[in-house]
Amino acid sequence: MSSLAGPDRSQGGRWYRRAGTGSALAALALLSIGLRGDAAAQQRSEDSVARLAPGRFLVASRELGDPNFRRTVVLLVDYDRREGALGLVINRPSEVDLASILSGAKDSERALGPVFLGGPVAPLQFAFLVRSGTPPEGGQRVLDDVFFSTNLDLLERLAAAEESEAPFRAYAGYAGWSIGQLEAEVHLGGWHVVEGRAETIFDPRADEVWPRLILVGTAEWARLDGGRTAAVGERS
Repeated sequence: MSSLAGPDRSQGGRWYRRAGTGSALAALALLSIGLRGDAAAQQRSEDSVARLAPGRFLVASRELGDPNFRRTVVLLVDYDRREGALGLVINRPSEVDLASILSGAKDSERALGPVFLGGPVAPLQFAFLVRSGTPPEGGQRVLDDVFFSTNLDLLERLAAAEESEAPFRAYAGYAGWSIGQLEAEVHLGGWHVVEGRAETIFDPRADEVWPRLILVGTAEWARLDGGRTAAVGERS
C-alpha cells in the first residue's frame, strides 16, 4: 500500500456505502461452496443470519478464497436488511505508519501504529475506531465503548496528543454489501457470525485474530448442526 498518501478530504470526510462493490468477488467465490441439503444446515444458516447486527464479527470461513477477504475478520459497523451492510477488516495492518500521513502527528514521538486496510471499497477514504468511555463528537457506537467515526479533525487531534487515554485505529477503505448480499453469503457458508469484543479489535497481535476466531466460529457451527462440523474446527 505504498501509494497511500493520506486521507481523501474531497468529500469532507463523508463516508459512502457503495452497495455490493466491497464483496462482489466474495459472492462469486462462494458459489462453489453451496448449502447442505439437510435441515440442520438450513437452520444453522438462518440462525447465523439472524445474529447479523452492528458490533458482530464476520469471520471468513476456510472456504472463502477471495483474496480481498481470505482469513479476515470484519467488524460490522452498520447493518440494515433494507439498506445493506458496512464493515471494517480489523486484522490487516498495512506497511504505512499512521504518523507518516497525518500532518498533526508528523512531529510526534508517539508510536501510532500502522494504518489498517479496512476493505477494498474507497481505499482513500479514512475511518477510525476509538475506545472511549465518553462518546466522541459525531461518533457512532458500534459496541460497548467502541465508536466509529470519519471525523478527520478528531483523528488528527487524537494522533497529535502526546498521550491518549482513548485507544484508536485508523482504517483505509471499507467492506460494503448491497441489500441481501451479506445474508446470501452467510447462508452459503462464507462467514461465521460471532460476538464482537473490544479487546479483539485493538489486539496488537493482528495475525492471531483470525486463527483464534475461526475456532470460535466453527465450534458454534458444530453446536448448531449437532456436531457434524466439529472436525472442521480442528483443522488449522
